[in-house]
Amino acid sequence: MKRSLITVFAIVVLLFLIFNVTEVQVFDENLNVAISGVKVNNFLTNEEGIAKFLDFSFSPFLTLERIGYETTKLKTHFNPLYRQLKVGLSEADAQYIKSQVTNWANGISNYRYELTTKRQNYSYKFVQVIDGKNKYTKTETEENGKVSSTEIFVISDKVYTRINGGEVQAVENPEDYIANNLILIPLSDVIDEFLNSVDGSVKFSTPNNIQFLSNDSNNKLTLIISSLGIPSELLLETESNQILEEASLKIDLENTKVSLDEK
Repeated sequence: MKRSLITVFAIVVLLFLIFNVTEVQVFDENLNVAISGVKVNNFLTNEEGIAKFLDFSFSPFLTLERIGYETTKLKTHFNPLYRQLKVGLSEADAQYIKSQVTNWANGISNYRYELTTKRQNYSYKFVQVIDGKNKYTKTETEENGKVSSTEIFVISDKVYTRINGGEVQAVENPEDYIANNLILIPLSDVIDEFLNSVDGSVKFSTPNNIQFLSNDSNNKLTLIISSLGIPSELLLETESNQILEEASLKIDLENTKVSLDEK
């Protein structure tokens, strides 16, 4: 009995030595504010910039990654039971951030996005949803108060369409219809168009609001990062001859199911 207790005690002590609770608080070195959505060894920081997780006491490194900031790798020391660190991240330059966003977009397979362009008396909206083989697109234009729209649904190899918000209609020759009517623009291509529209400096209003400015034009691109550390919206503002044109891209990785209930 005594030997069993000693064995249990030894195991408990060993576990305390092997594992620890690691708490990392991450902040922007320039703005001196917390950064949410930072991957700290794949655990995300919260709104207060804190990630807390179970780690190995002898783990030699911590890797911190988030779009907008230079990837940082820290060497740590042996810390049983509890380890606490405060880490500042350096804001990255425009080209570095563009590469981060591009690499992220190339890894996304299922998504919903809404692309909108607005200028005086005219607006254009294109919605695309990709969920495996199921797809949905909606093209909507509004000019001088007149709205027209076309929706296409591809669900389980069946094709449906809806014109100007009317009844959903099944398509009799789906292959021919898709070949002639379904236009798919990958999310990564749309993002590249936004990023290529600006070629100048970058400014951080907050860790989640990053602005790109062009050196030789009136283009301004705002990149909105979600609390999970990924792009949620890009807003491009272009001013020419005192006329402002806005293009926005809203990205949704959660609501990607394609159904005939789409609105």
